[in-house]
Amino acid sequence: MGKLLCEMMKKALFYTAALLLCTSSALADTRIPGSKVSYNSKGVYVDERYDTIGKTYLAILCKNGAPEISIFSKNALASEQASPHIDVQWTRDSEYLGTSDGTVRRDRQSGQLSVWTMDRSYTAALFLEMHSAKSSLSATVFRGGLSPVTFTFPTKGIHTALQAVDYCR
Repeated sequence: MGKLLCEMMKKALFYTAALLLCTSSALADTRIPGSKVSYNSKGVYVDERYDTIGKTYLAILCKNGAPEISIFSKNALASEQASPHIDVQWTRDSEYLGTSDGTVRRDRQSGQLSVWTMDRSYTAALFLEMHSAKSSLSATVFRGGLSPVTFTFPTKGIHTALQAVDYCR
């Protein structure tokens, strides 16, 4: 009886370890070599060119078969007194693309107003423009109650990452 129990415990431990390994690797980011782009099963992430600690990035999250575009910033994107609805002006390789509306919310980790999510009505147009960017996509965030800030997101590797997530279909 003791041997049988020991064997059952070994198998249970093996299956638990295998399950944990599979779960953690499913959410691990895969970095596109030579780029600031990574992806996982939830979407594509582009680190901001000048952020050396990786806390500012563009996220293309795949939700319900469509992309949702957000900017996560290490700095506040709105003051406490400002409206959560702010505009972002986009450029592709220094060419003006347009302005989109979005909403600022609190980051779950830092608690500050540092996550901007694009209004869905603009997402498809920007998603298409990303494909034709040769070097970068820039976003000037008109931060509510604060001075504007411009983020630059290098696009090298973005096509490969979007293919890996099947373009969020």
